[in-house]
Amino acid sequence: MPMDKDPAIHDLLAWLPMREQDWSVVQPDPWEADLCAIAISRRDAPRHLVYVSTCESRAGRYYYECEAPTGTEETDYTVVDEGADVSFAELLAAMICHLSPLRPTP
Repeated sequence: MPMDKDPAIHDLLAWLPMREQDWSVVQPDPWEADLCAIAISRRDAPRHLVYVSTCESRAGRYYYECEAPTGTEETDYTVVDEGADVSFAELLAAMICHLSPLRPTP
């Protein structure tokens, strides 16, 4: 991750259970020019991701979109959940739900 990201993004990454959940920062960074945004995915599913932004947010508040691929192109995705002005706890709950390994349906 580029070091020039907003300090709130660095703080967020320090607080998230990246190793425990087997999450990683999506590389290459699809939002490299946006210093207040980052994409996080499961290591085994880089296109199944959560976009998080701190832009124009109060301290400790976040905007997120949970994205799922719908095709083979990078731009083929759908937003399956989103939240605005959410707390860290709300963001973490959404991330755990969205990034948990997919379970087969009975």
